[in-house]
Amino acid sequence: MSVVLLPRASDPDGTALARAKLAECIGDKYAAVMIVNGEGPAIDAVVEMGSARAVLDPMRRTVVWLRDKSVLAKEQRDEYAPAGAAAVFLGLQDTVVETLSAAKGAQKYWVEKAFTKAGG
Repeated sequence: MSVVLLPRASDPDGTALARAKLAECIGDKYAAVMIVNGEGPAIDAVVEMGSARAVLDPMRRTVVWLRDKSVLAKEQRDEYAPAGAAAVFLGLQDTVVETLSAAKGAQKYWVEKAFTKAGG
């Protein structure tokens, strides 16, 4: 799996479905997870780069696109979608190990480094 697109809060059962899908991705104890936050041209570049790097090892790398932060509980928003972060990487222990800006998230070097740091 390359990119998991989370539903928006405005979608039917969007919040519940988004939380369930995110929990499923994070719960994979063998995969590092890149959570991409937001929308727009700069974020599109981050999603594309994350997908390109994840496809190299699809069993150990997952990209989750969180277009609508409001689907998360406040604690999750603070951890997985902090202000200024275009991408957050979760390691195999389900903890944040790296945060990237949109500029770094669109660059192969930084995304690959973050996936490697996360264990993927």
